[in-house]
Amino acid sequence: MRRRSAGTRKGTVSVLDLDALLRDATAQGASDIHVAVEVPPVLRISGALVRQGSEALTVADCDAALGHLATEEQAGRLQERGEVDFSYSLSGVGRFRVAAFRQRGSVSLAIRPIPSRLPDLRELHTPDAVVALALRPSGLIVLAGRAGSGKSTTMAAMVDCINRERAAHVITLEDPVEYLHRHRRSVINQREIGVDSLGFPQALRAALRQNPDVIVVGEVRDADTAQLALTAAGMGPLVIAVVRQPDTASALEYLVGLQPPEQQGQASWQLASVLEGAVAQVLLPRRDGAGRVAVFEVLMATPAVRTLVREGKRQQLPSLVRAGIRHGMRTLDQSWRDLVEQGLLDDGEIPPFSVAAAGLG
Repeated sequence: MRRRSAGTRKGTVSVLDLDALLRDATAQGASDIHVAVEVPPVLRISGALVRQGSEALTVADCDAALGHLATEEQAGRLQERGEVDFSYSLSGVGRFRVAAFRQRGSVSLAIRPIPSRLPDLRELHTPDAVVALALRPSGLIVLAGRAGSGKSTTMAAMVDCINRERAAHVITLEDPVEYLHRHRRSVINQREIGVDSLGFPQALRAALRQNPDVIVVGEVRDADTAQLALTAAGMGPLVIAVVRQPDTASALEYLVGLQPPEQQGQASWQLASVLEGAVAQVLLPRRDGAGRVAVFEVLMATPAVRTLVREGKRQQLPSLVRAGIRHGMRTLDQSWRDLVEQGLLDDGEIPPFSVAAAGLG
């Protein structure tokens, strides 16, 4: 990352320098950019962290980077709360999701490029069942995956699929808004938490009064949001809810477990009645080195699945997923093998999700 020219304050990052870093990161296909004190800028490329140069950044560098990316209001929220998420647009390059946070008294930034072109579900190598789920008229779809697993990309692709195939009113609740959707067959309203609404529960309550056909909840973080998502799915709209869990069974367990113990039985019944399916994903490096590809687990809400969910026996769901290929279900291992056969993934190693499943870890 280049420094400012002579005559400027030592140890600051210029507007040109920071934007140049974002341009370089985009050109290199980086999925993330990390800016922190006492280390050079770091890019994540095909899952690996790559330092850019050897000159460590200072506190002033990171403060200046925040000042360039954030509005005064966003910087104020960081000062008040210790972290803030927002988006940043760079002309000629694209949009970026920025997670700014304080650590040991200084500012750090995790910046993610958002491709300007909306992803297509089929280009993402999603199983056919995921496309079918996206086009369901009502009910609940749970989209799961750990941080950095590509959930936001899949979520955007599902919304784009709806936008192209259905005449629907779609409301997305995002923190922050990442991919931008244009109205096609559908009317798309994208609400940014912290800017257009105070929080997910408030925005979700309001969405129910806004004549929605589809509600996308960018992340379920608390009991109120989980309960409202279940309630909304039972009122007619299709609800797509995103959670940070590694697989479909734990995602459903999470939604129920957010509720107080005395309400979890009722939540299980409610979840079983509205569930259409759940999708989980991980990202693995492509065999050709050209980035990463998503591996999907798909659970479809068959009568047997609904029974296990209703009775609180969600730990038995993986066995139904393994046996449910005729219903469109896929385990991570099955999807991984398909991608190996297509030449997209290397078969030289057992993937991390297989280690636990096979009892080898």
